[in-house]
Amino acid sequence: MFIIWNCGTLCQTDFIPFVVNTQAMTYKNILSIGSLLLVGVLAFFNTLDSQFVYDDHAYIQNNHHIQSLRHIPDYFTNLFAAQGTGPEGQFKVYRPLVAFSFAIDHAVWGLNPHGFHLTNLVLHISVGILIFIFIHILTGQRLTALITGTVFLVHPLQTEAVSWLSGRGNMLYCLFGIITLIFSVRFIRTNRLHGYFLSLLFFIPALFSKEMAMNLIPLTILIIIYDRRVFQKKSILLLISMSIIALLYMAIRYSVVERIGQMGYWGNSRLITMLTMSKVILIYLYKLFFPFNQSVLPDITLITSVFSIQAIVSVLILITLTITLCIYRNQRLAVFGLLWIIITLMPVLNIIPIRALYAERFLYFGIVGFGLFISHVATVTIKNKKRLSILFGIISLIYCSLTIKQNKHWSSDYTLWQYEVNLNLHSGKAYNGLGLALLEKGYADAGLSALSTAVALEPDNSYYINNLAVAYQKTGDIEALRALLRNAPLTSQSQAVVYHNLGVYHIDKGQPEKALPYLLQSTSIDSNYANAFNTLGICYAQLNENSKALLSWQSAITIYPTWKEPYYNIIINCINSKDTETALLYIEKARKLFPKSTVFENIKKSLE
Repeated sequence: MFIIWNCGTLCQTDFIPFVVNTQAMTYKNILSIGSLLLVGVLAFFNTLDSQFVYDDHAYIQNNHHIQSLRHIPDYFTNLFAAQGTGPEGQFKVYRPLVAFSFAIDHAVWGLNPHGFHLTNLVLHISVGILIFIFIHILTGQRLTALITGTVFLVHPLQTEAVSWLSGRGNMLYCLFGIITLIFSVRFIRTNRLHGYFLSLLFFIPALFSKEMAMNLIPLTILIIIYDRRVFQKKSILLLISMSIIALLYMAIRYSVVERIGQMGYWGNSRLITMLTMSKVILIYLYKLFFPFNQSVLPDITLITSVFSIQAIVSVLILITLTITLCIYRNQRLAVFGLLWIIITLMPVLNIIPIRALYAERFLYFGIVGFGLFISHVATVTIKNKKRLSILFGIISLIYCSLTIKQNKHWSSDYTLWQYEVNLNLHSGKAYNGLGLALLEKGYADAGLSALSTAVALEPDNSYYINNLAVAYQKTGDIEALRALLRNAPLTSQSQAVVYHNLGVYHIDKGQPEKALPYLLQSTSIDSNYANAFNTLGICYAQLNENSKALLSWQSAITIYPTWKEPYYNIIINCINSKDTETALLYIEKARKLFPKSTVFENIKKSLE
């Protein structure tokens, strides 16, 4: 899919969207796109050797829902189908098209991570080329568009979004988003209705790729103001239509996620959250200019008082920036670029609370604005095009080298967490990740040491304690395990989780007799722990104690009546034990409870 236009005679209305016309391709256009393709490959080619890291295990490697295309409808209605399992995959994010893209990758590559990384590379370069086309159409300036596209493709802050497979939502929403904006400009400038309908059409998959696509509405307003078409009826029509689609999307999303935000306000205060985000905006702007010491675990401290130095300085700097923008508003493209950065960050500024104060991947689309800003400043201050080209060639090479270096940190769990530990010696999460990675590589002593450090840094973190407990179990250090469970400051619920996970470990190893005491301990500590009762049922089934298995699954259903898995386990176990009557009884119960699910209907047909 390509957008071809005649740059040699470009004006505000002269482009041909999505029409292949080779005669309209000028030499300079081909050269520009070729150079973008080259720098994009150069900057991210080394990601093709990377493995699954961090959230990738939950979203892809351990997510059986993306391993079959028959689950595609579930991505739109079931968070677990799209997110997979694991503590990093349960943050109530609704991005069905990301899961769909993973399923397509799996259909082509299986669980070969190199194929998934190739898709990310292709998506990133495609977005960069589309940005070049969009900026050229918007401004009529090829050099500005080329600089912007190049900065977007090779900026080191793009590493988190591109090298990390779980960051694919950023690329997908920007891919559809930039096409939406191209057709929006088409409609605003020409009155041609196909531009209107196509902009709305591509806005829909942008939203279902990532909720940040909501920023396309204020970006469209920014473009309308830039084009000085504020009071035109077609502009108002487009904005109203996009708003209606956004509201429908929010309704669908709410029906699945069942909440608007991911959590309450940081520090349990809207004021604390907003004060902190004023500092975070400045950090984003600083990182754009100085992309060093990047981290997936940023250390952002909350600003708890309006009278703190951080709060006063942050607010004063933001006010100064605002005044400066007003003074230099005649530098329209520079102001446009800076406003683009702020607008693209709006969905993640915790106006609606999310589980992150700051993340480099949130700047993925915002880097377009940064590219516009520096390209405008450079072209205004450096009139000699040869010198300008040399300068940006040097900047591009510096950016490429930094990006290539940062990509290496994302090549595996071990390299990622070793880098994070070196960056922040006081991060329990970094040590926990490093410990798990070392254990996976077979370095038991080093892994236990790292996990112990994580627990020492955050002694109340039940997740780290759980990982250390399972590690002691794997290495056979039962005395250390008992000491940990005896001394760890765990709540009863956390203790139940630890014992449950120890049981799961033995179930996965095919050792139900060793799993049983842990699972019984888990259910005795927390009698409302549905997951533990469900796993206990699986354990009893593997021990051929079917009556006890049935009782355990029934307990799980009593605690969590709308959970499909215990019903499914009962039915399959009854079928395996030739108890067809009980199987049919639970199939009918499940069909009434889950009328939209085809699983139980298919099982019934197989029994007929």
